[in-house]
This record gives sequence, structure tokens and C-alpha cells, in this order.
Amino acid sequence: MSDLRIFATSRRLLLGLALGIATLPLPAAPLPEVVGAALDGQPEVLAAEARVRANRAIETQARSAFLPDLSLSWSDTDRRDEQLGAALDRSAQRTEAALRWNVFRGYADVSRRREARAGRSAAQAGLIEAREAAAESISLAYLDVLQIDDEATRSRELIEAYRRLAEQVSLRVEAGRISRADLARIDTDLLAARARNADVLTRLADAKYRFLRATGQSPTELEFPAFDGPQGEPNELVASAERSSPALAAAHARAEAREFGIGVARGEALPRVDLELRRRLSADIDPAEVSDTVDSTQLAISVDIPLGGASLARIDEALERRHEAQAEVERLRRQIGTEVNLLYRQLVDARDNLPLLTERARASRRLIDAYALQFDAGRRSLTDLANAHADEFGALTELSAAEHRIASLQASLLARAGQLTDRLRDGYHAGQRVVLRSDSPAARAPLPPFDAAAAVDAWAAAWSAGDFPRYRAFYAPNFQSGSHADTAQWEAERRLRLGRSGIRVGVTEPGIERIADDHLRTRFIQRYESPQYSDTVAKILDWAPHGDGWVIVSERAEAAMLEPAR
Repeated sequence: MSDLRIFATSRRLLLGLALGIATLPLPAAPLPEVVGAALDGQPEVLAAEARVRANRAIETQARSAFLPDLSLSWSDTDRRDEQLGAALDRSAQRTEAALRWNVFRGYADVSRRREARAGRSAAQAGLIEAREAAAESISLAYLDVLQIDDEATRSRELIEAYRRLAEQVSLRVEAGRISRADLARIDTDLLAARARNADVLTRLADAKYRFLRATGQSPTELEFPAFDGPQGEPNELVASAERSSPALAAAHARAEAREFGIGVARGEALPRVDLELRRRLSADIDPAEVSDTVDSTQLAISVDIPLGGASLARIDEALERRHEAQAEVERLRRQIGTEVNLLYRQLVDARDNLPLLTERARASRRLIDAYALQFDAGRRSLTDLANAHADEFGALTELSAAEHRIASLQASLLARAGQLTDRLRDGYHAGQRVVLRSDSPAARAPLPPFDAAAAVDAWAAAWSAGDFPRYRAFYAPNFQSGSHADTAQWEAERRLRLGRSGIRVGVTEPGIERIADDHLRTRFIQRYESPQYSDTVAKILDWAPHGDGWVIVSERAEAAMLEPAR
């Protein structure tokens, strides 16, 4: 039992840490600054730089093979000799110098130098490849944090929408207008939204931690990136990528080095000719021998002929190594062509799909607005409205994912062509996301709640009661009727008419629609009765938000199309 408590406590601590990391702010720092600060410290880049330095050292070694070797030797010898039958202790010190030079080695040294030069070219291309791969990895980690952060924003907005909806439902339950089961339903949706938000925040914390490990930087200043991506048809992009790909350039250089390796093996299979000049510089023997060489110069030419199968086997090995390198070039060429084609197709599909996803997101907002009005009028269920909010969350999340995917595909295409680091330096600019534009409906402040049926009933009740102050409060302060010179004239006329006794105003069949982002229209059948006059008309009232509520900004009547009495 104690182990279970420890596990539960540890889990809560980890979740708290994840939520703390996930809620870090995300202002705006360009991707080039992040890549520039982290690129040179990436392990793959450091390893590639070490390979370049190692290959430069190999090239220096290959050049030194053309120079002669100089050696100096000095010896000090103590020995016991016998001279004329008598034992004799004798010491000798000698100094010699030798100059050795390889005159001919079957062009092995020439081929080895060319092989080293090609190896250095391969290492330099490999460094560019490593930098491109690291820049791509950092860019994708950067975009991953931004995408999940967008999803977290959408998730918080869904929770807030459900919370406001729960408040409205609670008020209607207290007024006895709807069932208490509706309140349980929206509470369930709110709990599900909060659980989803906790999962999103955990994934966001994971993404931020991966970003921190990849860059050594805290993801606290990020902005959505955009690239001037590769242009052209797939075949053109493939051909361009093959020409500029650092991976393919490195493979070609390695194949060239293997070609020169064959020359090295063949050269070492040929006879070797060495020239040696040796000279004794001094000799000191005590006591002196009867005779000894104390000064000499020697010039020698030696020819070494390799025997056995080792040299031939090295040639066979070099040939197979070349075949392997050439096959690797072809493999990389096909891989790059396949990847570029796939990335290009995915980029085209994502770009073509973006307008559809954008329209879907906007349509989901319009659907919420329409359902909210119909819910107020009692013509749409709470389930429909809650599902509309969930659909908007899915639409906005999918739109955000598509926008980030386009940026990711552009970065990957540029990396395949070895152009990503250059574009980050010269062709980068901040991007704009449809989902986060300031004119997005989701970004506007929420409108005050509006119950169409209750508002129209209250307006008709104030008229029937002849209560001009209450009736006047339903209209905008500067209301213009269209048939009066000004607001004051309209007020005087309405005050006079509401002062008459015996007026009864009834409304039936109320309906509501949105006519603008912040304007609503109610339509209903108005039945007017008074001792002097009665009629039935179709009344249209246009409403606009004012303060914490809504006011009438336009009013007109049309002939009512009534069904004949049966």
C-alpha cells in the first residue's frame, strides 16, 4: 500500500512539473536566432567538424610521403676483447647520419594524396549535411512546441466556452426554463474538456523539454516561422536537390576517394625503389683497434618486390570498396528523389487543403453563433450547441496542425537540398497563421447573452402596460425610426401612443438570425388590439449589443401571411 501511495505522489509531482513547464509564456524570437545559437553545439556537427580536421591531417601525412627521411644515430659500446692472449676492456662511440628517399613506389603516394584530398572534400560535404540535418531537427522541434501550444490555446478557449455555457444553463435551470439534466450534461462536457486540456499540457511540456535538450535554450520566445520554400515542378526539384544535396556530394567524394584507393593498392603491388645516402660522422675507440672505419660515405639503391597474394588481395578489396561507394551514391540519389517527391506532394496537398480547413473553421464559428441564437429561442438543444463548440475546437486544431505542417515540409525540402541554413539567414520571415489572426471570430470578445423569446415578450409587455420608460429602454439611445425627423420626435409620438388605455400586444412564432457579426434580427407575428384599432403584422426588430445587453436599432412591420382559419 505504501508503494502505491509513493507512486501516486510521484505521479502528481511529475504532472505538476509538466503543467508548470507547459504554461511558460511564448513571446516571439525568430527561428534563425535559435538555430544560430544552438547549431554549432550539436553533437553531429561537432563530430563532422572533427572528421574534417582528421582528414586535413591525413592529407598532410600524404603530402609528407614525397619528402626524404633524415636519421641520426649515436652508439656507445663497452665490451671485453682479447688481444694477443690478454684480456682488454674496450669502449667505442660512433655517430652516423642517413638520408633516405623513396624514388618510386608505383604512384602509390600520388594516389594516396588524391585519396586524402577526396576524403577531405567528403568530410566537408558531410559537415554541411550535418548542419542541415541539425537545423531541420531544431526547426521541427520549434514547430512542434508552437503547434501544441496552439492546441493548448484552443483547449483553453473550449473550456471557457463551456464554462460560459454552463453559467447560462444554470440561470435557466434556476428559472425553470430547462431541465436540470442539461446542467449535468454541460458539466460533463466541461470535465471532458479539462481532461483533454491536461493531456495537451503534458504533451506541450514534453515538446518543450525535447526542445530544451536539442537547443540548450528554454522555449520562451518563439514565433511562427515561414520560408520561401523551393519552387518548381517535382522533376525540377529532384534535379536541383541532386545537384545541391550535401549528402549526395559527400557520397560522390567518398566514391572518388575509393577510386584513388585502387591506385594506392596497385602502386603498392609494384616494386619499390629507395635511395639511401649514409655517412659516418665520427668514431672514437679506446684503446684503438688494429683497424676500424672512422669515416665513410655510402650510397645505396634498394628494390623491394612484394611477393605473395597480399598485394593482389588489397587491389581486390579496393575494387569492391569502390563498388560499395558507387552503390551508396545510387542509393542516396534514389532516396533523395523519393523523399523530395513525397515531401513535395504532401506540401501541395497541405496547401490545397488549407483553404478548405480555413473555411471549415470559419463555418464552425458561424454554426456556433447560429446554434446559440436558436438555443436562446428554444429551437436547438444544448447537445447541439455543445457539439458545435467541440467541432470548432477540432476544426481550429486541424487548421493549426496544417499550417505548421506546411512550414515543417518546407524546412525538410530545403534541408534535403542543403539550403535550409541559407534560407534561415536570407529567406526567412515571420509567418501569419489563419487560426491566430486578430480578425478571427474566436479572438473577439464574447457578445452578451441574448434570449430572443424573453426579450420580445418583455418588449411587448412594456408596450401593453403603457410603461414608456421601460419600453424606451429597449431601444438604442439614438434610435431613428425612419418616419420621424429625429429621436425626440419619435419619443414624443411613442409616449403619446403608450398613454392610451386598453392596449394589448401579443407576439407568436419568434425567430432569430444573425445579420452581421454583432447584429441580430428577430421576426415574429405581432397582434395589436385597442378599443379603436386592431391588426396583425409581421414585425422585424434588429438588435445590437449595448453595455451588458442588447437594444433595438431598427424596427419595421410587414403584412403578415396568416393561415386561413379552419
